Amino acid sequence: MLASFIPGENVKAHKYLNNLAALYRYLLKSREKDVVGLQDELEQAEKYAYLIKERFGNAYQFRFHYPKEHHSALMLPPLVIQELLVNAIKHNEAGTDFPLEISVTVSGNEVEVKNNVMKRNNLTETAKTGIGHLNARYRLLTDRPVECIETAESFLVRLPLLKLITGK
Repeated sequence: MLASFIPGENVKAHKYLNNLAALYRYLLKSREKDVVGLQDELEQAEKYAYLIKERFGNAYQFRFHYPKEHHSALMLPPLVIQELLVNAIKHNEAGTDFPLEISVTVSGNEVEVKNNVMKRNNLTETAKTGIGHLNARYRLLTDRPVECIETAESFLVRLPLLKLITGK
């Protein structure tokens, strides 16, 4: 077990490793699913945010705003929130003097992921297929589109939430 390589009672290192392991288990468990529960997705996104904050400190500021009640009937494709967090980090500069601020907000029947824009100057060319791939995944599940709004100051993505349909 990897934890045995961490010397002594390094609580911070053990907490980091536990979050990393939980995120990896979720990745393995959810990769074959079409949809996952909103609450699970939010918890995993918060674990990812924790890992980034621990690694880079105050260069990244994450805010999660969502009602704490149970979201058992609300679904979305797996790892889409994390993909948007990765996308924001990949495409923007960040530092302790100019932090990248990312918010995840659940409101009604959608999730909004928003970040301030501080485009990287040294970004290597990308295929620019991330949002297109996300839209394609959603088109398989719903007529409601993923909405992207980009201004000079911010980048916002609205993800439709799907309702779990049971045979009851």
